[in-house]
Amino acid sequence: KIAAKKQPTAPSLASASASASTAAPAPAPAATRPTSASASASSPATSPAPPPAPIAGGPSTPALRAFTPRVERSTDYFDMVELRPGYHGVIATRAILAGTLIWSEVALFTTEIGTMWTDPSFQIRKEVKPLLEVVARCAEENKGKTGAAMYPPEARAALDRLTALKANDDLKNVWSKSVMDRIMALQDVHRQRPGVGEVVVVDGLQSEAGSALNGAEGEFKGMKKSSTGEKRAQVKLIDLGVTKALKLENLKTAGGVYRTNSFGATNTKGVPVGCLFEVLSRFNHACFDAANVAKSTRVNEEGEHVADVVTLSDVAEGEELTICYLGDDERVLDTAQRRDYLNMKYKFECDCAKCRPEHEAEGHALAQCGAGK
Repeated sequence: KIAAKKQPTAPSLASASASASTAAPAPAPAATRPTSASASASSPATSPAPPPAPIAGGPSTPALRAFTPRVERSTDYFDMVELRPGYHGVIATRAILAGTLIWSEVALFTTEIGTMWTDPSFQIRKEVKPLLEVVARCAEENKGKTGAAMYPPEARAALDRLTALKANDDLKNVWSKSVMDRIMALQDVHRQRPGVGEVVVVDGLQSEAGSALNGAEGEFKGMKKSSTGEKRAQVKLIDLGVTKALKLENLKTAGGVYRTNSFGATNTKGVPVGCLFEVLSRFNHACFDAANVAKSTRVNEEGEHVADVVTLSDVAEGEELTICYLGDDERVLDTAQRRDYLNMKYKFECDCAKCRPEHEAEGHALAQCGAGK
């Protein structure tokens, strides 16, 4: 999230690290999904009226140039809209009854996150060992507690970093360049410092010259002081063959994308897994009963993890579709604790109906909450 040099208990800690996310969870440019059981992709339709305010969350950026929300994908039930550069939302394009299956998709990527507790080659790594020690110490100090109380912020931060490292290792094995491009098009709200030699993607540059580099892949070479004394990341751009000095907030990493967008599931062996879903990651967050859709996961005959998205309540045309990123452990948190947790994990201030005072929530059509994955 080992003063006591004790192996952490795999089942409980693994479940915490693989709990359901993104958006901001899941945010960023999208591509087409491979399958849909109940919603067929079609050519983009007319954009619905934009929400009254931008979605919160994500790395700080300079003042944005004028931006018109645009539809990136249309289905039978909703439009996926880029609300501001790199940040998305899902808007109903028709009235939908509660209990309707509105979307199904196969995971772009799945990793057995639970194996980070059993893989010796992972555990002995220099950057991993101190994180395991933090988790073990916090587990010992909070023995006997239940739910979220077992994992204070320090432990959760260590668990998140361990998860990112494990996912980054596994993402190196993605064989398809096109699939990896679609994964790296998802948002990374963490913008963590990469490891030397790690592949990164440039994102969020706002100047005319800089914006031409957005989406470019590069290799992180380390940090170096600029002429102003500010440390900048040295990134060798793979296609251009030149090295650029960039801020960390303008670099996406595979581990950061995974942490922002992953949803927890269990494979056929009962092992916790983390999945990246391209469209599901664009649903913004609302807490528990404030959300109007929920997902379930299953394994199909080909052994692929599939997410099914079903409406929890009747939805009006033009209403934003939102999903809860929190797990059952977080149900015990009060509003302030819940917002702090979401800010730590997904870098946004939750403003859903459950988090706002009741009188402010009335008549508010859009959730206005989440990392717009």
